[in-house]
This record gives sequence, C-alpha cells and structure tokens, in this order.
Amino acid sequence: MLLEIEESYNFEFLLFGIVCHESSHRICWLLNRQLNLGLGFKDVLKIPLKKAVSEHDFYQYTDEELGIVYTLIDNRSENSVLLKEYKQIDFFLKIEDDQQLDAEALRKKISTIPSVQTCFQTEVDGLKSKQHLIFD
Repeated sequence: MLLEIEESYNFEFLLFGIVCHESSHRICWLLNRQLNLGLGFKDVLKIPLKKAVSEHDFYQYTDEELGIVYTLIDNRSENSVLLKEYKQIDFFLKIEDDQQLDAEALRKKISTIPSVQTCFQTEVDGLKSKQHLIFD
C-alpha cells in the first residue's frame, strides 16, 4: 500500500515583482528608506536543481506591532531563477500580513524609487513554482 502525503501551504500573501539592476543589499536599503522598514539579511534560500543548487539571498523584517512580515527575495542566482514564470524580474517583495494593506499604494511607493524600473503585483495562485516562496 502506497501512502501519499499531501502538504498544504498558505499562499495568502502579497507578492510584488521588482525590476531593478541594483545589488540585493542596495535595493534592500532603498526599500527600507522608502517604506520605513528594517529589512536585514536573513539567510540564503537553496533550491536543488538537477546538476547544481540555486542560491537566493533573502532579507526579512517583521513589524511586530502590525503583525506583518516583509521578505525581499533575489529572483536571480548564478544557476537559475527562483520563479521561472518571471525570468525578467530581479527581486520579489513578499508581504505576509494580518491586516489588509493597500497594495496599489504600496506598489506606487516602490515605483517612485529612482533605480526601480518597474514594480507590479502578481497573483501567486497561478505560479507553477510558488512552493519556492514558502520558507522560514
């Protein structure tokens, strides 16, 4: 008898794609200034590939008062991209919140950063590799 285990994850979060040719620590600093955050380096997300490992830096900040977790994830690595559906995107800003944020106002604020070429909100449900966005 084969037992199949199905894991279920909560994909209820905002996700913004950011095109910006700055380094990850530089865009982190710019987002901190623009959005009044405290993003700091958290870890390296490692995704196993067939012949290598794809490594993506991520930065995180938790607003304890509002219950919001902000995570900036580098989409590009030496070997691959985190979300293949968005190869043109440099970074993703994932926002897990207990409250409803004004996504459009937030997108506009990010877009006003001079080195950000574009910023848009993306739907998580349609992503084939959305499991790459679940980590601690």
